Amino acid sequence: MNGIANNGVAVGFSIDNAGNFTNFVRNPNGTFTTLNAINGIPNAMAFGINTAGDVVGSASGTAFFLPNGGSVQTLSTLGTGSAAFGLNDMGNIVGQFTSSGGTLPGFFLPSNSSVALVTINAPSGPNSVNAQGINNSGLIVGFYVGTDGEDHGLMGQVSHAVGGTLTGTPLADPMIPPVPGEPGATFVFSQVLGINDHGIAVGYYGDSTTSQHGFVYD
Repeated sequence: MNGIANNGVAVGFSIDNAGNFTNFVRNPNGTFTTLNAINGIPNAMAFGINTAGDVVGSASGTAFFLPNGGSVQTLSTLGTGSAAFGLNDMGNIVGQFTSSGGTLPGFFLPSNSSVALVTINAPSGPNSVNAQGINNSGLIVGFYVGTDGEDHGLMGQVSHAVGGTLTGTPLADPMIPPVPGEPGATFVFSQVLGINDHGIAVGYYGDSTTSQHGFVYD
């Protein structure tokens, strides 16, 4: 399960023993709807959904937008090597793409029909950014590869973009609480994966014992 909207509808995918992907929506009443429009497309993965039931994701390395009840639209303005990870109720879309220079910055698209995008750059490191979520206020969260080669959370407000570029603000790495069976565990990496309209973000971190733990950032 990769994304959830304000009305409780969620989206995700499964992979069977033969390697086949099945994308689906979980409705608030607990029933599941198969996304036939993208099943059958090689390696299609649904990552985000909004209240209207629109879905974004990636198929064979290209970001797509699937309007509720409609047909798949490739977000071709991003070029090759792209994935859409999140969208809000305004239809704004965020994700990652491969730049002409070979880096992997994040992106913000005002809508699925937009041509111009905002490039989301890392605050440091090799400029590899996964923009994972955006709320209805335009607050974006995700993670980037730091100078230490590990993932760290970031945040950015799209209204602060200048000249089509937004540099993410690093989020403080989670403080690791005492965990039974993991004495002396130290922080290794963290990924921030979603944010709601109250500005509360969620994600997970990995520690030196190779364990992973979820966290809430508020």
